[in-house]
Amino acid sequence: MEYLYVKNELSGTIPESIGHLSLLTTLDISNNKLTGTIPKSIGNLSLLEYLLLSNNIFSGTIPESIKNLSLLEILHLSNNQLSGTFPQSVVNHPLIELDLSYNQLSGTIP
Repeated sequence: MEYLYVKNELSGTIPESIGHLSLLTTLDISNNKLTGTIPKSIGNLSLLEYLLLSNNIFSGTIPESIKNLSLLEILHLSNNQLSGTFPQSVVNHPLIELDLSYNQLSGTIP
């Protein structure tokens, strides 16, 4: 599977097993009611180009493992309850779009 789109007011958490979907290039689970933290295993999705997790209820920090997503072009994490700082290593990626608005993040983005 290369594309995973789920938009239907889904509730619950993202399982760590999401990291086993090694062929994913697009993960769009925005506009749901997902809670919990973003799993560290998301960093195992080495082919991921689009990561869209906006408009959920995710909390905690953005996992450092996101730095492993070297092909990432679009990262949308807006409208959640994320806190902490943004992993600085992500700016080395070919990001075209980055949306972190409406969270409780601190620090700077280079």
